[in-house]
Amino acid sequence: MPDLVRPNLIEDLPIAADRYIGLDDGQSTMIGGVKITAIPAAHELLDRDEATGRYPYLGYILEYNGMALYHSGDTCIYEGMQDKLRQWTLDAALLPINGRDAERFKRNCIGNMTYQEAVDLAGAIRPRLTIPTHFDMFANNSENPQLFLDYIAAKYPKIKARMANYGECLIVKKAGE
Repeated sequence: MPDLVRPNLIEDLPIAADRYIGLDDGQSTMIGGVKITAIPAAHELLDRDEATGRYPYLGYILEYNGMALYHSGDTCIYEGMQDKLRQWTLDAALLPINGRDAERFKRNCIGNMTYQEAVDLAGAIRPRLTIPTHFDMFANNSENPQLFLDYIAAKYPKIKARMANYGECLIVKKAGE
């Protein structure tokens, strides 16, 4: 979790403080053999606490057994994001596609990447598999995932994309397996 919000969660939730692992940009931790590295997320803007320099929103790279997965969380593309992500050879990237617009912003519904932006981010970072997320969580803040799948197939045919169904277990294997 973002280290910046860790104190609030410790105060608000009935979970032992030592169970919360706070990270910030570039920091990593190991849990059960999985290395988790934090990178900033821009939920809708790239916010940074002025006093501490820490980020309130993060995405995570999970590395295990020679594989790397990026879970962006809520984010829009920001300057330097592609360069950060290119540090890894990503086997999978989970990217939000529900977008943002003026109407949602007026309702205080903070947005994410559009499906086109998510496709272009995938084109820049070249994961072996891209999985769209955040497309059907709320009635007034959704997107058709088929638009993402059609666009990535047309624009970047060498990048595989797959939509996961509710409750479905997707297994991502190492290249060549």
